[in-house]
Amino acid sequence: KMCLGGFFHGRPVCDDCDPITGKKIIKEQVPIPLTGVHVSVKIADFCAEVLFEQRYENIEDVPIEASYSFPLDAKASVVEFYAIVGGKKVQGLLKEIEEAKDIYDDAIASGQSAMLMEEEEKKENVFRISVGNLPPKEEILVYIRYVTELTFDSLKQFNFSLPVNKDAYPDGKIVSHFLQPRAPVSSLAQNIGWGLSVNLSLEMTSPIQKVSSPSHTIKYEEGSKQTQGKAYLVMEDRTRPLSSNFVLAVLVASPSQPVCRVEKGVAMLAFYPEFKIAEDEDPITEMIFIVDRSGSMGGKRIASAKAALQIFLRSLPLGTLFNIVGFGTDYETLFKKGSVPYTDETLKTATDHVNTINANLGGTRLYEPLKNVLTAKEFPGIPRQIFILTDGQVGNTGELIDYVRNFSGSTRVFTFGIEEADQELVSGLAAVGNGVAEYVTGNESIETKVMRQLKTALHSALTKVKVEWDKNFEKVQQTPYIIPPIFNGSMLLLYAFSPSFDNPDSIHGSVKLTAESSSGPVSFTIKVDKSSTATFNENFISKLANRSRINDLQKGKSKMHAEKASQSKIDEEILAISLASGVISQRTAYIAVDEKTGSKVEGTMQKRDVNQIQRSGIRLGGGGRGG
Repeated sequence: KMCLGGFFHGRPVCDDCDPITGKKIIKEQVPIPLTGVHVSVKIADFCAEVLFEQRYENIEDVPIEASYSFPLDAKASVVEFYAIVGGKKVQGLLKEIEEAKDIYDDAIASGQSAMLMEEEEKKENVFRISVGNLPPKEEILVYIRYVTELTFDSLKQFNFSLPVNKDAYPDGKIVSHFLQPRAPVSSLAQNIGWGLSVNLSLEMTSPIQKVSSPSHTIKYEEGSKQTQGKAYLVMEDRTRPLSSNFVLAVLVASPSQPVCRVEKGVAMLAFYPEFKIAEDEDPITEMIFIVDRSGSMGGKRIASAKAALQIFLRSLPLGTLFNIVGFGTDYETLFKKGSVPYTDETLKTATDHVNTINANLGGTRLYEPLKNVLTAKEFPGIPRQIFILTDGQVGNTGELIDYVRNFSGSTRVFTFGIEEADQELVSGLAAVGNGVAEYVTGNESIETKVMRQLKTALHSALTKVKVEWDKNFEKVQQTPYIIPPIFNGSMLLLYAFSPSFDNPDSIHGSVKLTAESSSGPVSFTIKVDKSSTATFNENFISKLANRSRINDLQKGKSKMHAEKASQSKIDEEILAISLASGVISQRTAYIAVDEKTGSKVEGTMQKRDVNQIQRSGIRLGGGGRGG
């Protein structure tokens, strides 16, 4: 059968047809074996650089186009993409997205091997990789490098997380896989062997006191300096899956010490302000707990959610207004007329209710209950705060994040990730809702994390935050442009571009953070001099800083938006920053073409969505995706 979609530039419009002959491609469910995964992580203070190596093999007798998607969290930045095909490195180049697609199509039509990586439309930080004309019986190594920011916990430890991914299938069964397949499960994939390794190196400003993992067994080796070290994931069987998020916790001697790191042209500021709370501060607030009761929350997950809810309920101050909403395909509200004051009677009603809830409400539809809560009439003068307890198995993460962002001025959103929770959803909702995200995996203490969230919610944050550079620094451009509130015990990372940073060895000056607290004005000062020079990987800070600039522009929070610039000008700026910095954006894509002489691949290419129902539980990236 010939393509009915017509031809454009000599190629069929329909994606289901051969690009040369126009004949309909028969999509057989043939798995693409994932035979090896190596993860290399470099941790430097508040940041991490991650390099994934994935080894695939085309076991078919025809060339194929393999495609798959993977998510990253909102703070991660893809900075490099390349592959090794037939023993030769094919480097990805960042291009304007339509230009990249045209190059890819032309290469495939010419019989060349090509790779394309782009951000999926309407799915923030979810990327799609296509590997076209992979020759038969050929192996390919795909490399993806990204940088991201670490989180900070109540024990004043830096936390790096490498999540697993679990999608909820229609029958409610949870299936672990490495990346995200579109094709149905094939039993052939169960017989594919492979190996996994995870290595981490650390370089901190303050001496390292302890390195541990609450989730897995690790081996740690001290470095030649007290600020350096290496860690390795220890697995009895490298072919077995990771059943929970891999978390590395790093405790340093002075975790609250403000830090400034400088690269050529750019600086990173890290503040960990601790401030006193006024004794007469009014803790009265409205707290609404939205609990995931979908099928994917069965067993241990719903038990963890119920335990967290009971701790929340026993810890609320008298007079707090509260309610509980359970959701699945539909949703149920405990107090039908709205939030009620916290009393002995309402506490008993809520406690009895929590004891009876189960994961019995079907699918995972968070949008409607969230909308109902956010649009409900507020109590005058009483702040509203939402706590979402979920494993994050939803299919409209971007839509949910965008919706919550619209209410960030009136409602704070806190999230509680249960087990292998979707970080894209859990961290994303908390970020745009000016709240805090927490995760419970393995044997970690639920009570500690619940009390930390509650403490944050009951106390006001630093507001009207400003950063003031002294006169030694000129033309400073700061990102994020709008500084969010700073909660007591949380960390703030800022980036700044300035010509004064072009020679880090000669800089000298200071930067001050000022803000308003419930007790009055507060300030924190960081000294900036030669000792601030970054000693880790070149352009590490620059990549994160440019990702922050792109985020500001893509999310409507930039200086250009404040100055009412046109959307076309904003799009031009996003494209310019992305191409200049090598940080992928919604306007760009990575394209790699094997242009070696005589490299034309013979045979009709077959399309394959990579079937990743492997025995690996680990998935690429630091973020998450709903199923």
